[in-house]
This record gives sequence, structure tokens and C-alpha cells, in this order.
Amino acid sequence: MIKKFKAKADKNQIPGPRVFSSLSMIAAREGLQLGWPVHAPYIEDPIMKWIMGGNFAERPRTEEEINEVCQEMIRLGAAWLKTLHHDQSLHRQAHRLPNHTDEEYKTILKNGRKYSIRCAMHAIFVSGFKKGVDLGYHTLEHTPIDAVIPDSYVDRFTESDGAIVPTIRIFGDFLIARELLKLIETRGKEYLTPEALGQTTRSVKKILAVEDGDLSVELWNSLRVDPLYFKDMFPNVIKNVEKLKSAGAKIGIGTDSGGSPFALFGFYGDELKYVASTGISNFETLRMATAENASILNMQDRIGTIERGKWADLIAIEGDPLVDLDSMNKVRMVMKGGAFIKSEGIAGLGV
Repeated sequence: MIKKFKAKADKNQIPGPRVFSSLSMIAAREGLQLGWPVHAPYIEDPIMKWIMGGNFAERPRTEEEINEVCQEMIRLGAAWLKTLHHDQSLHRQAHRLPNHTDEEYKTILKNGRKYSIRCAMHAIFVSGFKKGVDLGYHTLEHTPIDAVIPDSYVDRFTESDGAIVPTIRIFGDFLIARELLKLIETRGKEYLTPEALGQTTRSVKKILAVEDGDLSVELWNSLRVDPLYFKDMFPNVIKNVEKLKSAGAKIGIGTDSGGSPFALFGFYGDELKYVASTGISNFETLRMATAENASILNMQDRIGTIERGKWADLIAIEGDPLVDLDSMNKVRMVMKGGAFIKSEGIAGLGV
């Protein structure tokens, strides 16, 4: 499905962004226990897997199986290889989750080097950040939430060629769940299909029930993500972004849209505001979202800045983002590869 969408979007046959996909993540499995994300269904039957379009996450057990999965993802057109280091559930009553061994993580990197493909590691805890730095992963996805990153690892990361994409909104939105429920109830049909809208509404209401003490201990313990844990840990997210930026680390900007019950697409401007809330100027925030992101993708020669010879990927907004980043949610024109995907109020254009 991703490949079909990408093919049509690249040709502007349908409106859509440029897609650089890792396809299925390469997650861990230990016996019958799945690593993160534990909630993702796992299909082993090859016919059902083909019908469903693949797994959200593949679950190889050995280095040999990891090598096979990497080869499969690359054969299917993956632009990146992505794995996870996730020690425990995101809960005050956390339980342990399996990770790959160092040699298994290195097998992913070896495949990336062989085919000139960059490798990303989901690293939501300090242990994952350390692992990604130690092994040399190209990007670390998310910001450590459980503690502040030690100075020595911040320095090593800054001196490396690695980058981090903090996805602050995925954590911060747990702090404004009531506002998000109101948005979903009033405008949810603009962003979600009926089935997804129902699932999202139920999930957010359950999160609020935890905050209000209206959920039984049994149901609270069964939650995949504990909102109280996110609230407790959110200050670490802000401190880590501040610390990394002060040290001169390479930081990109992404949202993890789809990664939580209310991480809706279409609110990239909100992530920019979260980044700026760490003390980063609006100008630098916008530079990170454009030129820095292009560099992380290794596409700085084609996108990220407006220069002769680059692809004409541009947007026009209503307002001045150097003054108010809210204006980034008021997109009036989208051009991709020189073709208008969207235009409002531009003479002679009715796209």
C-alpha cells in the first residue's frame, strides 16, 4: 500500500507528500514475547501477510533472520532500515520488553552500509539513546523520556554524524488530552475515517478516565501507554532537547503522526511550537524543519532550501512564522516538484 501511494504521489497523480519509508520496522522477539510495539499484530502466514500488505513490524529471532528481513525490506523498496530499542512498557507499572542483541543491531547496520541505506533506531529511553550512539545509527527517533541524557553521551552524539528527531508532540499531547478530545469531537471527521474516529475517541476518553481516577486498577494496568507516566516524564523531554541543542547536536523535526491515539496528521505546526518552547528561535526551528531535515535524509542537494537546480517543493502560508508559528497551520499553497497541489487565492489557479 505504501509503495502504491508513493508511486502515485511522486507523479502527482494523487495529492501527497514525498515518502521515504522504511516499510516494516525490524523489532525484537524472545520466545513468544514480542518487543515494542507489543500491540501491533504479527502475521507469520506468508499468504495473509501478502494480502494485508506486510507487517507493521517484522519479528526476526536470529541474526540470520534479521539479515533476511533487511534484504526483504530493501528488495521491496525501503529507503531506510528502522529498528527499535525499547526496554520496557510506557507505564508506571512497567514490564520488561526484549531488544535485539548488539550483534543483531550490527547486522542491520551492515545491510545498510552494503546498500547505502541509512538506519534509524526508535530510542525512547536513555538506554536506547546510548545504544544508538555506541553502535553508530544514523538517526535516533524520539527523545529519551525516562531521564536526562548523560553529558558524555551528549558530547559523543554531537561529535558523530548522527541526528535525532525528538517528536515532542507525541509526549506533550498527553498534557492537553481534554483539548484534543474537543477537537476530535467537533472536527474529527475532517481528519479521520469513521472507524479511526471511533477508536481515537475511545482511546482519548480512556486516557482522561485515568487522569480523573475513573478507571479501575485492572484496566489501568492493562493500558499500553499510561498517560500519568507521560506527564511525569515530560520535563525530561524538554530538558534533553535543550541540552542537545546547546551542545550543537543535529536535530530534525518530525511528528510521529499515527504513533499515538491522537497524533493526527495535519498539525506539523504544533510540533514546531513545541520545539520553539525549548528556547530555540522561530528562525532556527524553521531551518531545522527544512534544511536540517533535508540533510538528515541525505537529500540536501535536492530539497530543503530554495536554490536554482533544486526541486521546487514550496509552501505559502498566511502570516509570518518568524513572529507566530501558528501561521504554519495556515497553509494556502503547496507546490511539489513545480506542480501546484493546493492553491487558495492565487489568481488564475483553482487547484
